[in-house]
Amino acid sequence: MTAVPKFCTRLYARLVITIPAMLLFPLLACGQKITSISGEIKNTKEIKVFLKKDLDVTSADIASGKFSFSFPLLKEGFFEFQFNDFDMEVYVEPGDSLVLNGNDEDLEKNLVFSGSRAGENNYCLQRDLKRSNVYNPVLRAIRRYPEKEFLATLDSVIHEMQLDWNQYFKTHNNLSEKFNFYELANFDYIKANQQSIYGNNFSANHKNGEVLSAGYDGYLANLKYNNPALLPAPRYQDFVRNIRYNETDKLLSKHPEMADSASGNIKAMFRVADSLFKNPLVKSYSLYTTLKLELRQHGLSIPRSVVDEFYKKCIVKEYNNTIRENYYTWTTLAKGNAAPGFTIADSSEKMFSLKDLKGKYVYIDVWATWCGPCLKEGPSWDSLVLSNANNNIAFVKISIDLDKSAWKKMVVNLTNKEFNLRVENGANSTFAKAYAIRDIPRFMLINKDGTIMNVDAPAPSTEEFKTYLQKLLSKQN
Repeated sequence: MTAVPKFCTRLYARLVITIPAMLLFPLLACGQKITSISGEIKNTKEIKVFLKKDLDVTSADIASGKFSFSFPLLKEGFFEFQFNDFDMEVYVEPGDSLVLNGNDEDLEKNLVFSGSRAGENNYCLQRDLKRSNVYNPVLRAIRRYPEKEFLATLDSVIHEMQLDWNQYFKTHNNLSEKFNFYELANFDYIKANQQSIYGNNFSANHKNGEVLSAGYDGYLANLKYNNPALLPAPRYQDFVRNIRYNETDKLLSKHPEMADSASGNIKAMFRVADSLFKNPLVKSYSLYTTLKLELRQHGLSIPRSVVDEFYKKCIVKEYNNTIRENYYTWTTLAKGNAAPGFTIADSSEKMFSLKDLKGKYVYIDVWATWCGPCLKEGPSWDSLVLSNANNNIAFVKISIDLDKSAWKKMVVNLTNKEFNLRVENGANSTFAKAYAIRDIPRFMLINKDGTIMNVDAPAPSTEEFKTYLQKLLSKQN
């Protein structure tokens, strides 16, 4: 079973940002049925569980160990259930009432599903445990094998996975034929994804002059890129994303000028999606997942022309609505707009408001005690605070920690005592939503008049910020 990743390759800590359920699950429409996922987790101190689809996450409070999600659903599909460091795929169909029960002391070994789709989800749990403990170590090891040995071993592993499913399917009555369809499709795309990883990393893993055979990429010709019926299958979704990235890298290597242009990377991905995915639903999914992630990471650096191109090419109303809402949030954070106000307490429960700091530049550090990249910026932040004590700038640290006690223990040793704040509800707070906080650390600059200068400012450890700050302060002297 894989744990929820705490860090991403961009050296940011990934947050679990929850959104209103009506955005993750659109309002009840024709054909939709109310679906629920509920349960009890004993011996836990956690206060929330999360349900994720694509990059959207909604949360449910835990009360005496119990929680419940209820939402309208039009089509069957997979969601990612997240609790603390545990996550797994769960499968539901419209109108289902899925129940899960377990003990936080060893959840992945004692978790049991009941109610609708119990059989399918008990299988998902068993499957993921075996893949994590048995199959995945083999798949990682064979990436260094010679090509023929790699392909033979990969075929053997996929065959064993298929046998696991076939045996389970034969011995459990009333399992969904739709789930069977997606599970069988997943095997094809697990194989394809592994072949892609092997090919892309071949030169790094094989130093003795080996080269891939001329026809290695031939496996792609037999895959169905453009079958929208496969879109709910998680490994097909992985494949759509992976091949888009792989082909984008090839395109940029041939046209490096694209990478050097504004948002060249996302424009290249859009071009690749156009050429690869002829089915409009698959194309829409690829464009949607591309733009949604890019907006999350780069915000207003994405040109409006790219967003407009998406609207023209995407035929799925829900995708368009989500992008429109995400992009609107970023437009409210453009330079020169009024900074969203906030009033937040420090460790002694004294309240501080952004209005209180008007007349000063405000440099904000959004962080958490569990965020490694955040802590690495600590010494540089402390140095800035000390060296600018007499300058007209306020250094404000805002923690999104849910664990108040862990935060209080750490703030005792921080240099910045005056403006060391913590928001309630963490990444799901009004503050985090207003400033589109998706990754941390995140640094922001507010002007003396309370308007936005940069909501994605350079980090204090960078020469870029030191130069910027020097120029900024020199203007007021």
